[in-house]
Amino acid sequence: MDGSSVPGVVVHDAGRVKEVMLATAVQLHELSSGEAPDARASVARPTRRRARIFALVLSTLVVAGAFRSAPPVEAAAGLPSAATLGESLRLPVAYLATSPASELLDALTLLTPGQHGAIFVWILGIFIVWRVVRWRRFSLGREAAAFVVFLVAYAGVYAVGLLAPRPMAAIAVSDGDALAVDVHSHTSASHDGRRGFDAEDNRRWHAAAGFAAAYVTDHVDFTGVEAGMSRNPARAGQGTVLLPGIESALPGAHVMVLGARRETGIDRQGTLDLARLRASPGLVVVLAFPARLASVPSRIVLNAVEGSDGAPRGLRFTRMHVVQIRAFAAAHGLARVAGSNNHGWGRTAAAWTVLRIPGWRGMSAVTLDSAIRATIRRGAGVRVVLRAAVAPPASNAAWIATPLLVAWEILRRLSPAERLVWLAWIWVPLALPALRRRREAPNASASAAPAPPSPARGRSARPRRTSAPRDRCAAP
Repeated sequence: MDGSSVPGVVVHDAGRVKEVMLATAVQLHELSSGEAPDARASVARPTRRRARIFALVLSTLVVAGAFRSAPPVEAAAGLPSAATLGESLRLPVAYLATSPASELLDALTLLTPGQHGAIFVWILGIFIVWRVVRWRRFSLGREAAAFVVFLVAYAGVYAVGLLAPRPMAAIAVSDGDALAVDVHSHTSASHDGRRGFDAEDNRRWHAAAGFAAAYVTDHVDFTGVEAGMSRNPARAGQGTVLLPGIESALPGAHVMVLGARRETGIDRQGTLDLARLRASPGLVVVLAFPARLASVPSRIVLNAVEGSDGAPRGLRFTRMHVVQIRAFAAAHGLARVAGSNNHGWGRTAAAWTVLRIPGWRGMSAVTLDSAIRATIRRGAGVRVVLRAAVAPPASNAAWIATPLLVAWEILRRLSPAERLVWLAWIWVPLALPALRRRREAPNASASAAPAPPSPARGRSARPRRTSAPRDRCAAP
């Protein structure tokens, strides 16, 4: 019998079967090799649609934050408004251009340990859900590798925030007689300071954050501050000046002694010498946090307390005990000041001590040190300006909602220029591929014009039979 057959189908032309199979194989090859743009577009279209929906939602939140906007800095509780001396946050161009990343890293730096834990739990939960949704066939090795990648990426974000050189938001004060001071900072001369973080690194950090002066209060050692003081500008208004101090300890408390020098001899291997302290009038003693307020030794004469401490544990204490700190300061007639407690990590200032000292720009570093200590001892006109942040959670519900609260706080505190930058970062990555596809469309149309069939891809050049085959054995 001429032809071939398959179950349910009878084909009388084996050559025709081969032609159909060849044409089908060619079409499948074209689809798999990327030569079918319509097929690729149908696959990519849902992904682009989801990206546009996500961008629209995020843009709506960015715009909505403007209707509930709040300034990025605020005065500590119980003090006059942060606008009293014209305090504001100054953002350099590089910070503004990278605002989404910069604001996120700043927000992470300002979190307390418990809030960091809440963020990790959320991110870990999202990772687990993502792996479950993508689950096809369980492989312990593959899942373990994915988890390691997750941990490395998560730790990498924190490493960037702590180590990477990046632009800093700085305090700006419109009153020409006002200046920002830090009463608590360290260098590598401290046993817990970052290795290589010397006095000039300390100066650059404070200058980038808008501080006009910073006390270097290392543990035990005066080497760092002495190196910094030797390179102070001739006049305070010419650059950030580093001033002398030390961090020392008493049972149940740590204090910074502003104005202390090596020759003062008030510190004995990390312990405060009260006799020497009483014999050195003019020094300013600041209570550091965390500390047990109820057990602070009564024999020590304090001049100020930290209203904000920039280290994670200090942030937690000063935010959770605002009322107690304010009551303690009022009961003992103490000023509230701010200390960064910077040890060389991070690029975010949590707070600034703002003082008003007429003519400070023309003072020498020594004169400015005396003027700052005299102002703090008086207590009048000393203010703590805070970088706005989410308060530590007071309940389990607030702890669980930490990532949402942090995200909303960021969106509320954006400046109008930052909102425009955020919208640009949201939509430009979506717009660029669309523009590229539009430019490529004419070329794709031209290349898609029909071409004459070739023997390899079209039908056979042999004319199609219209009648039964001729019997080769018939007579001519």
